[in-house]
Amino acid sequence: MEYHHLLPTTRTEALSDGIFAFAMTLLVLDLQFPDAAMVSGTPLSKLLIGQLPRFINYFTSFILLAVFWVVHHNIFHHIKRSNQLVLWLNVLLLSFVVLIPFSTSLVGDYDAHVAAEVFFAGNLFIIGMLNFTIWTYATWKRRLTDPDLDEEFIKEARWQNLAVPGVSLLAMAVAFVSPASSGYVYFLIFFILAGRRHILSKRSNPVKQEVI
Repeated sequence: MEYHHLLPTTRTEALSDGIFAFAMTLLVLDLQFPDAAMVSGTPLSKLLIGQLPRFINYFTSFILLAVFWVVHHNIFHHIKRSNQLVLWLNVLLLSFVVLIPFSTSLVGDYDAHVAAEVFFAGNLFIIGMLNFTIWTYATWKRRLTDPDLDEEFIKEARWQNLAVPGVSLLAMAVAFVSPASSGYVYFLIFFILAGRRHILSKRSNPVKQEVI
């Protein structure tokens, strides 16, 4: 491997953290009330209840972005070097991270519409697959990681990186049957990740690694 062609990951991580923070902040802009003059006499409690679907979409998207950030953070904890391909894959990933607020707004404006739910799920699917691609490429023959990174950990992390794409595909399928129910499918991500962590913790592995 020609190490003089490799780059540090510090600026990649700094850019990524900034983009994730920006995207998570933009989500709150979807929480908008009608003009006060248009709803004169309507109790505030009723207006808040009317915004409940948007609040649910906001928290769901915020938590999903948090999951992506944690995954991304843990990936680059183990990736010690970078190259041009990883830089551009990461830039592509971030372009879809910034798209999440739009996807969330689309679901809020077109609640229970198949196209909106599929677009949102597709957005998540692409981010998840790009995380998986970066991890798989970086760990192949330990090209961008420490040479002693545990093989079992690499495989387990690869499986965990497929959790979001897998659940996103399931959400797409559910959207065609019951668009209003597809949003609940994403809660499976947390059960899957928790289950994979439990499996790894039960293994008698002499090298303990942080689970992605």
